[in-house]
Amino acid sequence: MFLLYPPMFILSLLFWVVIMVLAPLVALFADANGNLPLYLMWLQTFDATLDEGRQPAYGYTGSNWWVRTRWLWRNPGYTFDMNVLGIMWNPADWTCIHAGAYFFAIANNGAFNFEWKRVKLGWKAQNHYDWTTGQWIPGNWAKYPKIPICFSL
Repeated sequence: MFLLYPPMFILSLLFWVVIMVLAPLVALFADANGNLPLYLMWLQTFDATLDEGRQPAYGYTGSNWWVRTRWLWRNPGYTFDMNVLGIMWNPADWTCIHAGAYFFAIANNGAFNFEWKRVKLGWKAQNHYDWTTGQWIPGNWAKYPKIPICFSL
């Protein structure tokens, strides 16, 4: 998986560019509940509607179109990153090397997760790690069998 990360990252990045450009148009296709039609679901966040940005934690305001556009910009292609480029999650396959000022974990298959401040590389195993106990947990995506690829600065 370590060797597959660069080409998979490039696919994710290309998809990101497309979404960043098309988000204002795509937001127009959301239904009243903030969901995109099935043929556009790869663009939407897999665990939230496009209206999630109205939550106090994010504080987006304005028209539905503007909130939805900003949410697409915040989470571009998250479902694509999980369903197409993501990998199956099994905590028994992962070892956390360090969790403190930074997080680094590696899986038996060569998949990895490195996070430091706002830099994220690899696959999002960190979301399944309990920093207080030092143990893997089902995480906030327990109902999803995969973890998405990630790259952010």
